[in-house]
Amino acid sequence: MARYRHDPRVITLRWSAVCDESGVELGRGTNALWYPLTKKVYGLESAAYRRYLADLHDMEQEDAEARRCFYVGDGQW
Repeated sequence: MARYRHDPRVITLRWSAVCDESGVELGRGTNALWYPLTKKVYGLESAAYRRYLADLHDMEQEDAEARRCFYVGDGQW
């Protein structure tokens, strides 16, 4: 799966932050989901993080299906 500059990613916080969804304080050293384009931080307990994981899973499934069709062939050209 290709990665791009503005893709969200899980980071370790260098300083305290507040979850943009729940308002929970995220302490220094905590892992959090970072959206570089909007500069928003979400805790790993948030719904935003669960959506992120679901989207990753869907993209991996699509990539796997595309590879299967490419290598095995589905009989269609």
